Amino acid sequence: MKFIQKISYIFINLYFILLLFYFLYNKEVFFESFKTTIILWFEKLVPSISTSYILSIFLVNFPLVSYIIYPFFRKVYNFENRKSCSLFLVSIIVGNPTSTKLINNAVNNNEISITEGNRLLKYSCFISTPFLYSIFEFNIFIFILILELITSLIVSKFNYNKIDSIHTKQSSIYNHSILSTYFDIINSLPTLLLSILSSMLICNLISLLIPNSYIKSLFEITSGINILVGLNQSFLTFCIINILIFSHGFAIILQVYWILKKSSLSFSNFIKYRLFSVIISLINLIIIYLFIFFF
Repeated sequence: MKFIQKISYIFINLYFILLLFYFLYNKEVFFESFKTTIILWFEKLVPSISTSYILSIFLVNFPLVSYIIYPFFRKVYNFENRKSCSLFLVSIIVGNPTSTKLINNAVNNNEISITEGNRLLKYSCFISTPFLYSIFEFNIFIFILILELITSLIVSKFNYNKIDSIHTKQSSIYNHSILSTYFDIINSLPTLLLSILSSMLICNLISLLIPNSYIKSLFEITSGINILVGLNQSFLTFCIINILIFSHGFAIILQVYWILKKSSLSFSNFIKYRLFSVIISLINLIIIYLFIFFF
């Protein structure tokens, strides 16, 4: 294990030394990469993430919608309580890594159990719906959203526990006021947006020496999808887009790891079920493609 760790450290150091030399001889490429990333962040992520984050915080703190639909969704997803249902619905809007943070907060506030938090991490890991809408044409956006929901439902069935359906957790009441929610958003939204930008810049910097567009795209989802959309639209390209969406890309995985690092929730299970979701989504994609092709 120590030998592998030393080899990885050597490889990382060599790679960044190569990046340094590349910068010295091609600094214009670096500046252009940073400029493109910042423009992409400002045009695509700031509007979509800001909107989805504001909506999600209010929906989590004042979960009227989830209270209405909870009786039906409880049977489908076997939610522990209404808070769990609310977090699932909000995760569709806000996406990861914010949904992971909200789930972790709910566990820390004793609103859901650790077991339920780990279950939610397995099948409530979406990419922000407003972000997908801002990137893709409407028909492709709807197709991806349906694919996400189908995959999520299948994954949830692999985590079904009959005991949970009988013994639901009575969550402690965590009071929220409109004013405190407003100031929570004011204080946390700029930090969230800047952390996403930093993550984008670092991951795009790391991937700068990678020539293959498909591999390069898997580092950071916003830049990655932007690269893939610009390529020839083929079934292979759409498969890579699918892999990126369901794996979340390297940048989001790192952010989730940092959120869960000092948490009681399991990061290893999160990774396992991201890979499982990728496989399930690809199978669903192939089935749908074959159905359309032959019929």
